[in-house]
Amino acid sequence: MRCLAIILALAACGPQKSPRTMHYAELTIGASLIGVLATSLGAAATAGTGAKDVLIGADIGFGCAAGVALGVYLVADVYDEEPKAQSAQSQADEAAWDLTKRAREAARTGDCARVKKIEPAVKDKDPSFHDVVFMRDAAIQRCLQAR
Repeated sequence: MRCLAIILALAACGPQKSPRTMHYAELTIGASLIGVLATSLGAAATAGTGAKDVLIGADIGFGCAAGVALGVYLVADVYDEEPKAQSAQSQADEAAWDLTKRAREAARTGDCARVKKIEPAVKDKDPSFHDVVFMRDAAIQRCLQAR
């Protein structure tokens, strides 16, 4: 039984599969615990019958399933990777791109005053992005030349 749990845990893990494996293990643990509770209540309600032995066996089976799912969850957690943090340059590029999209929309609607307010912010966020992307947009250029 232990070997099966180890094989299942290792087969279901890896950096890309870990979140999904952990989710299914959580669902299995929850379902197993509900099964333990239900069979325990059933065993308590059946006094002196042969069904009690069957329910106790099912109760143990649900408990084992929860234990195996817990093992799979823990192995998947070990293989789970944290999302990579964005670099400062990437964050600056993203902020400059958002500002550029706003300026582009403002330029297309004729709000050149807004474009002129956004332009220094883009230059402060990322000077190279300002020169290569922002300043090459035709609508933005028209607004900036109308100074």
